[in-house]
Amino acid sequence: MALQNATPPLQLARRTTISSLLRAARDVLIELNLVFGLRVFSATRARDRAVLGETITRWIADHPEYEMIDKIVLQSSDAEFHCLSIVVFFQTRRDPQEPA
Repeated sequence: MALQNATPPLQLARRTTISSLLRAARDVLIELNLVFGLRVFSATRARDRAVLGETITRWIADHPEYEMIDKIVLQSSDAEFHCLSIVVFFQTRRDPQEPA
């Protein structure tokens, strides 16, 4: 019996590869003491994708204690959906009052 709504193997492989790459990047950055954390912003609906930049900007403004040190932009799509993901890597500022 086939599973309904099962993830196609190619999509699963892509997700696993992207996920593995992000984990590897994170591990290297943490090992070098360059990153405190990461935040993933993702949107699939057109109206959500249109305001994703504002969402990220608001999050950054709400967290002055973090210094953004890198980002990865990912786009994936299939016949029905288009997904935009932005992964932001950050570290804790030494002085939270320090400007960006």
